[in-house]
Amino acid sequence: MVAQRRSELDDISELDGINQLSQPDLDALALGVTLLGCGGGGRVEQIVAQLRHVDDGPLATLVSADDRQLGLRHVMAVGFLGSTMVMDEKLPAGDELAGAVGAIEQWTGVTAEALMPSQIGGVCGLAVISVARQLSLPVIDADLEGRSVPRLDQFSIAVAGRTTVPFAITGPNGLKLVLDAADPPQVESVIRAAVTQTGGWSAFALGPVPFDELAGFAILGSMSRALALGRIMLTTTGGSPESIGAALGGRTLCVGRVIAVSRLADISSFVRASFAILDFRDGAVVRVEAGSEYLMVLTDGEPVVTCPDIISVLDARTHEPIDAGELGDGREIVVLTVPGPRWWTSTPERMAHVGPRAYGIDCDPIVAETA
Repeated sequence: MVAQRRSELDDISELDGINQLSQPDLDALALGVTLLGCGGGGRVEQIVAQLRHVDDGPLATLVSADDRQLGLRHVMAVGFLGSTMVMDEKLPAGDELAGAVGAIEQWTGVTAEALMPSQIGGVCGLAVISVARQLSLPVIDADLEGRSVPRLDQFSIAVAGRTTVPFAITGPNGLKLVLDAADPPQVESVIRAAVTQTGGWSAFALGPVPFDELAGFAILGSMSRALALGRIMLTTTGGSPESIGAALGGRTLCVGRVIAVSRLADISSFVRASFAILDFRDGAVVRVEAGSEYLMVLTDGEPVVTCPDIISVLDARTHEPIDAGELGDGREIVVLTVPGPRWWTSTPERMAHVGPRAYGIDCDPIVAETA
């Protein structure tokens, strides 16, 4: 059943040429990118409100990464760094992402011909639409993570060895910084130091990367997958928890109440929270381990799923995804999993960058067979 649903999901996730994203797609896409955020990636409400007021045509032109109709050559990836919670309080002016793209264009002399989200999960999956509208550019149906991950060295482009790509950040205080280095951890250490001077978050762009080479280092179909998942979630509203997991091509792991929450004050730790849930169905105790995102689920002490599969926690009543930073004691929830991107699970070398041990968890990856 899972394999069948996964096949159906793939069919509607793969674009055939160029598509237009429009207002009727917005709610589903917002829900899909939030699900793929795995409890992280930041809240999407601000971007949704901004895009809701677009009334002059499609939200964006979405282009498959293997489409050659537009003759695209140079693509840049965009996103946000730092604390998305701070970004909720210190709102973007709206030109930070465009500023980062412009900084790379100025540094390299190459003009961006299309954009893609750095990560599909959370706010970055929608913010790319906003900046693409600003710059009148199409959006590529791909990203560099297929979900949310916390570090630059976990971007698929870095794992694939394409590390000599310029990286630019712009902060809400006007600070603009361009880095041209080959070592992702080195870039990350400089950027994180800079973000402390920008108010806690920054917009960024990286590139340009050749459009013709995206298939080698990008997660293809990410935007359309988010849209497909969101549409399924909207159509299953009011259904049983088990039916939601199955409809998404995954499975429902738990339906219960949070009975204990443990959070670490050490923000440098990759695993910073642990949630114990009493499963109403069979009395099992389910534990969810989380850092910035949900990383692992155990049932009665036995691991049942790990990153890079998609792990999401939904409110039991509304079935809306719950951010890992907002999950609290006593909340009634549904825990479900959906197969992660095949790009990561296709080789042990790639898996090593996003599996449990990449987060300091001593456990072999446990992912869906269909992933």
